[in-house]
Amino acid sequence: MDYRIAIATYNRVEGLGKKTLSTLNTHNISKDIIDIFVADKSQYDKYKQVYPEYNIIIGKLGLKSVRNFIFQEYYPEGQKVVSMDDDIEKIRMKNPRGWEASCWADDELDLKMELEKAFEECEKSGRNLWGLYPCENHFFMKNVITYDYRFCGGWCWGCINKRDNMILTTGNENCIEDFERSIRHYIADGGVVRLNYLHAKQKYGNPDGGIGSLESRERDYHIQEIQKEFPNLSKVQIKRQGGKEGFKQLVLKDLRDK
Repeated sequence: MDYRIAIATYNRVEGLGKKTLSTLNTHNISKDIIDIFVADKSQYDKYKQVYPEYNIIIGKLGLKSVRNFIFQEYYPEGQKVVSMDDDIEKIRMKNPRGWEASCWADDELDLKMELEKAFEECEKSGRNLWGLYPCENHFFMKNVITYDYRFCGGWCWGCINKRDNMILTTGNENCIEDFERSIRHYIADGGVVRLNYLHAKQKYGNPDGGIGSLESRERDYHIQEIQKEFPNLSKVQIKRQGGKEGFKQLVLKDLRDK
């Protein structure tokens, strides 16, 4: 395997082992290819005490800063990297047999094979970013790989590191960076690779540690920043809750042929 797995984490020493590391261990992913990025020396000491066998690196504090450190400073140009949040509970797979009723087939998943396939598809298609289906709903998922302009969620994705594509400039330390990354790779490569039959399950909005969360006012500000920089590639939708107007959410414009 010529890729690395990068996990940025903050104040989730026990949770990291119970979730993302456990998920990777379930699929027999070698510890030797896993890099754990922490904010400072104090965090390093806490994680190293619990996970002495892992490669732990002192990065930067804050989501945007640690992402930029990982891809602008730590990994070289051209390095294949799988990026995972620290709270991935499992990787889910849609049943691949179209003649059967739609359901999950998680026990059939060969994660090593799928990660290798994702990078192979990037190389064949001239794309440098791949992602998974963003919603945990097998009825919406399809057993296809797409290569056009789509959203790649920030909790589990991979790239062939191209530093010009990976730089994050919008927002501050807790920006909604997955939108900027998806947009920049569309501009550079004409699309992204997305495995629409896989989903990374996590608990959204978990306040216990992690690498950042957004208050609604702060999120609105970052949405405006991304829209200002990429007005033709993003838009705002108002998500309704219980029949009433809810919060603003950023979405990518649909540029696919109708």
